[in-house]
Amino acid sequence: MKITYLVSMHCASCKQTVLSSLNKLDGVRNVDINLINNTVSLDFDESKLTKELIKKTIVDNGFRVSEFKDQEELIDTSNKERKIQLIKVIVGILLLIPLIIFSMGGMFPSLFSEFYKTELIYLNGYLALATILIILGLFFNFYIDGCKVLFKGHPDMNTLVFLSSLASILYSLYITISVTVSPSSYHFEHVHYFYDASGMVLVVVSIGRLIESYSKKKASDTIYNLMKLKPKISHCLRDNIIYDVETKYLQVGDQIVVKTEENIPVDGFVLKGKSYVDESILTGESNLIEKCEDDNVYAGTLNKDGVLTIVVTKKNEDSTINSIIDLVLKASNMKTKLTKTVDKISSIFVPIVLGLSALTFVIWMLVDTYLVKGVTLKMLYSSIFEESLGFAISVLTISCPCALGLATPISLLVGSSVFSKHGVLINDNSSIEKICSCDCLVLDKTNTITEGKLHVEKYIEIKKEAGINSVFNTLEKNTNHPFSEAIINFYNINTINDDVTNICLISGKGIKGTYKNEDYYVGSISLAKEILSEEEFNKINISDTKNHLVSIAFSSSSIYGIFYLSDSISKETYEFIKKASKQFKLVSICSGDNPTNVEKVAKELGINSYFALATPLKKRDYILELKEKGYKTIMVGDGVNDSIALTLSDVSIGLAKGSDVALSSSDFILMNNNLSNIFFITYFSKKIKNNIKFNLFWAFIYNLIMIPIAAGAFAFLGVYLNPLYCSLLMIISSISVCLNSLLLFRFKKSKNYV
Repeated sequence: MKITYLVSMHCASCKQTVLSSLNKLDGVRNVDINLINNTVSLDFDESKLTKELIKKTIVDNGFRVSEFKDQEELIDTSNKERKIQLIKVIVGILLLIPLIIFSMGGMFPSLFSEFYKTELIYLNGYLALATILIILGLFFNFYIDGCKVLFKGHPDMNTLVFLSSLASILYSLYITISVTVSPSSYHFEHVHYFYDASGMVLVVVSIGRLIESYSKKKASDTIYNLMKLKPKISHCLRDNIIYDVETKYLQVGDQIVVKTEENIPVDGFVLKGKSYVDESILTGESNLIEKCEDDNVYAGTLNKDGVLTIVVTKKNEDSTINSIIDLVLKASNMKTKLTKTVDKISSIFVPIVLGLSALTFVIWMLVDTYLVKGVTLKMLYSSIFEESLGFAISVLTISCPCALGLATPISLLVGSSVFSKHGVLINDNSSIEKICSCDCLVLDKTNTITEGKLHVEKYIEIKKEAGINSVFNTLEKNTNHPFSEAIINFYNINTINDDVTNICLISGKGIKGTYKNEDYYVGSISLAKEILSEEEFNKINISDTKNHLVSIAFSSSSIYGIFYLSDSISKETYEFIKKASKQFKLVSICSGDNPTNVEKVAKELGINSYFALATPLKKRDYILELKEKGYKTIMVGDGVNDSIALTLSDVSIGLAKGSDVALSSSDFILMNNNLSNIFFITYFSKKIKNNIKFNLFWAFIYNLIMIPIAAGAFAFLGVYLNPLYCSLLMIISSISVCLNSLLLFRFKKSKNYV
């Protein structure tokens, strides 16, 4: 069974905590965690586990959990949470201003009367305490979550915030009580509470998370826009009466009416009507597609002209556009050697920071007590204990595991959104990294290089008979074989001969029907050899048909004609091959067609390497042979006969022809037949990879440089950081990663990548 939960995760440490706790459960088969939308999906054995136990395990590790229903609900929930968080942050900022004044009152002597400074010196501390308690109430979730995971042995970002805030409050409370008990022992100018540091950490981290949330929302806008394309209400036709019903309740077989300028709500086929439909959301192409009876239509596409009556063929949750949304989300969880290393570092990052913070406190206590014999930063701290605590808190507040956790997924989500916008889907996101080093391009021929639309190049008539063409035309209209469309177009007869009966397919060979008590066929040479007499069969010139695509029209006693079919090369392919030869060391054709046809196409395109008569297993062997020679291969095919080769290649690209996104063998899926998108894929993948590298570099280098500075390693040189600034820098680190990832949205597709 598969289930998805919404979990209150914030950083890579949170992700590792949830992952490790779930993997310990007996019966869990696969766990997939997405930090961008905070979802946890897993497969589990119902005989060993229950949903309640899984939820309890996550909750026990300090996270809030709710069951995920659909993307629409997730977006609504996220929007509500952002509004609540925004209100809290605004109130927190308003309270932070007086808190800083109360805590650092000694720095603002002109604001307070002489009486207040002497007789009621302790009052300042209580005003600050009252203010911080209100702020604490607003952001108490840091304490709850941070405390839970700390006691569970999986400290995370919440733990760092919780401990730094708590330490500041406890120390400040100690000072407040001391001043109250012995006010004469203190001078107003030298009393500095740490309440402001505690409040600053809570408010600033919340501001950062709010900005991160809006950054994630921006990165997820493609998903949100795709979802908006699906109407919530559909016009359902029942007993010739139109009822408005919620789209999610539509069932397979229902009939719906889609009016002009309305989005089609579900996948189906046209029962009645004619129109032009904008399918750019699927293919990235702006051309309108004509739709008439029996044509397939897809959820989210726009009906531009005319009214269509559509029969539903897929439920709302199974529609093509939902598959696209799932793939875009899936793409934000990249699993490579680099990201696995980052995950391992993230799992120990917070414990190391906690250790460094404690070590910093001890070292500064020893240094100030025995070496300096006093306070090092007298302009900032009034006692050795306060200085040691200040540096320890600075280490906690400046450390940023969030940047590490966001570095990869947010770049991938933005990148996959841009890909989707241009008709490219990512099925395996690790291929974004692998495709950058590929130097060999292997292409299937039919439906890839060629248009996949056969036409009758030559027809040899053997026997004439009045009205016989309508018989063979009727037979071909009852099959979806690729040869059929070519033969139907050749005959160009719109009507059907009702006298043709008992029509049936002969698997792998052709089609059969009865006309005037005699059987008629359209099929392969082997079928003709089985049915016809030797004398009649010999009318076929076998040597002439050997290297062509051939279909025979015959009856049980006579042969009527021979169709010679061919597939034309698409216009764009010539320019594509010319550019591909510059980008790749080797460009090759691997086809199941006969050697003559493959050689003809290869020579016409200027390709020197080709492999013909390739069965699926031979295609596999060809890919393995290229890999043994040291090539990094990209295989391009239609995802059917090429599935084995697509799986074994370093990177695979499948052609979905605008609808079929279920090409499980392909790493990338082209929603249109435009091969030039391969250059776009390779170019933009490098952009994504470089973006991720920069994010990770920044996240590592930030912590590597800032933690020693925050610990006071350079304090004797006059280089140090106030805890207040540390919390600001930590947030800047996370925000910079988000903003850098969002820069990918500025990418403009071009025609020239080579």
